[in-house]
Amino acid sequence: MGKVQTDIEIELDRIAALRRYDVLDSEAIASLDNVTALASYFKVPYAVVSLVDTDRIRFKSQHGLQVEEVERVSGLCATTITQTEPYVLTDASLDPVASSHPLYQVPLDFVFTQACHLPHGITKTSGHCVFSIRSLAR
Repeated sequence: MGKVQTDIEIELDRIAALRRYDVLDSEAIASLDNVTALASYFKVPYAVVSLVDTDRIRFKSQHGLQVEEVERVSGLCATTITQTEPYVLTDASLDPVASSHPLYQVPLDFVFTQACHLPHGITKTSGHCVFSIRSLAR
């Protein structure tokens, strides 16, 4: 029987996988811009593709935002990477964790948010969530 990893071991492995991609501090990635551009098709005012590091969340592509990075705290992107199902909040202003998140503190005027990992073949070759996409709406 194989060893079961603790949450800390899983997170350390995920961070190691993120570092192997070597894109955390690179410029925006054009192919990811195609993903966030789809948000405008669905009339979503904001969308980001994010990388969750140990102490920060870096937005590698964005639609409707001018924020490149926020501090990593609980909620939103940091929650998405720990879940296997999409993460949906119908009213972020009513969620104490989400409403205290730095992204929510930027004057965005959003209440609905949803997020999920990008498809398995693109970002989970290491077995860990490295990229996630989030849309934000009024």
